[in-house]
Amino acid sequence: MERMNRILDGLEREWKLNLLWKYVGVGRTSCGLAERHTYHCCGFCRNIKSRREGLRLCSENDEILLPRRAEQEKGVFLSTCHAGVSEVVVPLFEGTRCTEVFLAGIFLPVSADPAEFPGVERIGEERWKRIASVLEDLAVAFRERRETIRRESVRRDEIHDLRIQRAVEGIEKHFSRAVRIRDLAAEACLSESRFLHLFRKETGRSAIAFLTECRLKAARQMLERSDASIAQVMEQCGFRDQSHFGKLFREFTGYSPLVYHRTFRRRGDV
Repeated sequence: MERMNRILDGLEREWKLNLLWKYVGVGRTSCGLAERHTYHCCGFCRNIKSRREGLRLCSENDEILLPRRAEQEKGVFLSTCHAGVSEVVVPLFEGTRCTEVFLAGIFLPVSADPAEFPGVERIGEERWKRIASVLEDLAVAFRERRETIRRESVRRDEIHDLRIQRAVEGIEKHFSRAVRIRDLAAEACLSESRFLHLFRKETGRSAIAFLTECRLKAARQMLERSDASIAQVMEQCGFRDQSHFGKLFREFTGYSPLVYHRTFRRRGDV
């Protein structure tokens, strides 16, 4: 999630706007990002929320009005809140219900008098529409990545069998090598069938699926953090067939290795 915070930090510097990602209308707020990308923390908004009525209206805007309008618009829109400032709203849906929003703001609507809003800039329609276009793609990518992180997580404290715990540690340490089930079972002093049964029971997935996830997580990290070629990443993470690797990586992240590298590679300005 820290990588996502950094991406938004970079865009904020470029656009000179605050970028938020939050749940709406579902009883919780944080999507997993830092506070600066979850709540309206700019000076103008802090001042508005310092008054009880202002805080109430801000909460009503985000929790009720934004998702309600999103479900009417069914897409990106420009919202002007009770305080008279605007932001771009990119909604995300579960079925027909808006449950999350990406927000870019705040800025002045065309009709506002700048003298009444010190420190808040005005941006034109062409600019906010360009910003909205970028945020639409980013919103989908962020949500897919968050769900991938949730699916792949295995909590060590939930593995009670020490034999399986040692097998998990061995796979995580040696995933780039050729790993054979019969060797893992022998090290655990179990038959292959008993080992596979216990591994699935303790981790919620098969040993092969867990090994593949370890390799894919490592590949994802390399694509984010280095300029290594796809072939180098594939080889160092234990994959031997590029077509098979590409298929698995796309299923795992929603992107081909090349597109993922171009989208999420860490740059000096982020």
